[in-house]
Amino acid sequence: MGGYGPGYGMGSGGRHMGYGPGYGMGPQGMFNAYPGNAEDGVAALKAELAITAAQDPAWQAFTKNAKQQNENRQAWFAKMHEVRSAGSAPELLARQTEFMKQRLAEMDANAAALKDLYATLTPEQKAIADQRFGGFRPGYGAGYGRGPGGRFR
Repeated sequence: MGGYGPGYGMGSGGRHMGYGPGYGMGPQGMFNAYPGNAEDGVAALKAELAITAAQDPAWQAFTKNAKQQNENRQAWFAKMHEVRSAGSAPELLARQTEFMKQRLAEMDANAAALKDLYATLTPEQKAIADQRFGGFRPGYGAGYGRGPGGRFR
């Protein structure tokens, strides 16, 4: 069954690119919280950085921290789904507050692990890391600030 119509471009299962459920830039899309994506991303980053044997201990500490954060996020998404299904607005806000506190602790741990890894990198590797871990500078990060000019300014 082909052709163009109101549902054209929505993809399988009627998923769309707008707001609401889907695999777009919602929490799971932004945080890359799918196990396969995380493993693939870690392997690709290691290859891109060309991590050496001498750098491997710092790399392992960094990836262990990243994997733990990914597992924590997956558990949180499951909790949030339960609360949204049967919870009240105050319960939802309490869970979100709990998550933000957890994220702050994770960000502190991630910053320490990245700092240790960064100290072992060559100048060329640091340039790659600066691009990949640039945070929310204009044109970098989780997709924010990519208006006209965006990432390619």
